[in-house]
Amino acid sequence: MSFVAAFYSFTIDISNADSGVSAQVRFKIPRHPYESLEFLYARVVAFVHAYEADLKFSQGLYKPEEPTLWKKDSLGNVLTWIEVGAAEARKLRQALRLAERERRTIACKSYFFSDEHIQHFCREMRGAKENWIEPVSFFFIDPQCLETIASTEKSSARWSATVVDSSMYFDCDGVEVETTVRHLDMWSEFQRSLDNAR
Repeated sequence: MSFVAAFYSFTIDISNADSGVSAQVRFKIPRHPYESLEFLYARVVAFVHAYEADLKFSQGLYKPEEPTLWKKDSLGNVLTWIEVGAAEARKLRQALRLAERERRTIACKSYFFSDEHIQHFCREMRGAKENWIEPVSFFFIDPQCLETIASTEKSSARWSATVVDSSMYFDCDGVEVETTVRHLDMWSEFQRSLDNAR
């Protein structure tokens, strides 16, 4: 791992009414020198929203070929593949092809947190004739929420997080933040981008 700008430690109490998950997680993640605070916290928000046992942060920007988050079984097989930010269509195709080749299911998700990320992905989809992204779940994290969370920056943070439907409620070291993580129909977004380009 090359130079690290800083390390951030989190203790988060997670309660997800939809999945029935209730857990306390502790982890430390590095911040890449070229990583914005908003991107760092988008990774954490996506982790909380998608949380399941054994979900881990990859080496991220230090190893761009890896997803942002993933879960593997005891044999090293990828079970969950999650991208955050300006996702590359190539990497999502890679995960879906891996699942098809090995005849197993991989849960694929992608979290955007700016309109530019959506536009970037639509450009990457140019030329697609069929909806190959149908197995992928796409979400949009409110960037204003990330700005608010970033303003609470601490190297060692204690949060509580509650997920109910598309709503998320955070207590970030005493600062309360309410937001939504909106589900995106990316195939429809892609079709609209084509219409706008004509």
